[in-house]
Amino acid sequence: MSVDFHILLQQSNFKIPHELAKKNLKSIQKLIEKQKKQVLADLSKITGAQAAVKLSKQQRLEALAKIIRGFDAFLTKLLAKATIAADFMHRLQCRSDKIKELQTLISASSEDSGITAQSIRLGQWYRDQINLLVVDYLLKSSSGGENIGLELLEQLAALDPNLKNLIDFDVYVQYNKIYTSITQDHDISLLNSWFQDNKLTIKKIVYVKSVASDEEQKSKETVEYGSSLEFELKFQEFLNIVTEGSIIDAIGFCKTSLAAYMDLTNYTYDYNYHQNIKRITNIGGILLYKSMQTEDGMPKQSENDDSQEPGFVTAYHTLVSQKRWLDLGKLFTADFFQIYGISYNYPLFIYLSAGLCSLKTKSCAGCDVEYITSKHAEGLKASAGSDTEMDLGATDIVSPDLSSRGSSAGSSVPSAPLKVNFCPVCSAELYDLTTHLPFAHLVTSSIISGNPIMLPNGNIYDEDKLFNLQEKLRSKELREKDSEASGEDDSEDDEMVYDPITGEKFEMGQIEKAYPT
Repeated sequence: MSVDFHILLQQSNFKIPHELAKKNLKSIQKLIEKQKKQVLADLSKITGAQAAVKLSKQQRLEALAKIIRGFDAFLTKLLAKATIAADFMHRLQCRSDKIKELQTLISASSEDSGITAQSIRLGQWYRDQINLLVVDYLLKSSSGGENIGLELLEQLAALDPNLKNLIDFDVYVQYNKIYTSITQDHDISLLNSWFQDNKLTIKKIVYVKSVASDEEQKSKETVEYGSSLEFELKFQEFLNIVTEGSIIDAIGFCKTSLAAYMDLTNYTYDYNYHQNIKRITNIGGILLYKSMQTEDGMPKQSENDDSQEPGFVTAYHTLVSQKRWLDLGKLFTADFFQIYGISYNYPLFIYLSAGLCSLKTKSCAGCDVEYITSKHAEGLKASAGSDTEMDLGATDIVSPDLSSRGSSAGSSVPSAPLKVNFCPVCSAELYDLTTHLPFAHLVTSSIISGNPIMLPNGNIYDEDKLFNLQEKLRSKELREKDSEASGEDDSEDDEMVYDPITGEKFEMGQIEKAYPT
């Protein structure tokens, strides 16, 4: 993989410290402005014409001492923020040096052949990168309890402290805590706090999506819209009040906190207005349903009404279900990733996909887990001997013994000499990643060296070599066998082209010129 490839996938590693530094700089500017106003106000009390008459000398000295103490506290806060800014700059410098180191090692390794000090350092660079990819995945995906990714990073940092400067673990841990509190604990306090800290940045977020421009949805248009996290937070607070059973408080909350969202002039994008209006119009149904509930939580039934209208009932249950919390978690994730430029795809999966895509060929099993594991079981049975009875029931087929991969040292059953077992593309562990990957485009080939042509089944051959094989493929035995099966005249085979791999035959007019890349 080239240096450019690594830089492309590590964009967030540079953007996150940059955004954190910008946020820290804004807080420094606010701190300075606040201190400036405070000092000027305090000085005006001492140096003013009226103050000079009313205040005694001792009082003016005490006021000056207060200003000095306030300025000392200001300097302490300023130095703390300057230290934080230096840490962000140090992270960027370490990551830049790491990329430069890769560029130097690749250049040196390309000049020298064999095992050298440079090639060993290059291998260590890639091992560090793999460790960081695994830590990144665990930091983001850890759910509840102690973060496994953070524990792994601490263990790796004990051997190489610089690793902590190469990943923004504090940002990922913060994201994981907030997301877990939303989706698992059903608590929005952490989310509210994060939103208030990043309110100005969130309001600047712009999303783009395609929506249908007519009722028949035949044509689409692109629309821009902003973050809806602020409204959804308010709406969730309303739902929490309703769930607690306080209808009067819920109505009061709507008047004070949700009424403003019904005014189009308060919106930057019309799309957000129309989406929020749909939610607000359902509030009446929610309040009605909640007011109809009895003490056991069931809705009251009218004696003359044999059926319950499910419309607003279903809407209410959806809004208080787990799906609502998952949707709120997705909104938070979208804004969080947008601010820091974090990719929705795990970098670990991107690296794996790039490598697996270069290995995937039509000879692979197509990532069919049942096929792979059944072949694995058949190989074990064959290697153990036909006279040996083995338990190859459904359990073994679904979950094969992975210890038999590779060397069989220490195992009573020798490993099966199956090629499929040693192909990472065909492994059951990487099934989800390899299923939808494209096949590899091989640049060099010992078969295609002259004029490549493609048969209708997609196989590509060198034109001269393919036609030189046709006489052998049209042997008398093959023609008689094909004639008996199809009932066709043998003379027609002279105008057909056989595929040497699959045995299929095609007409000359079906062959196309190929331009492999």
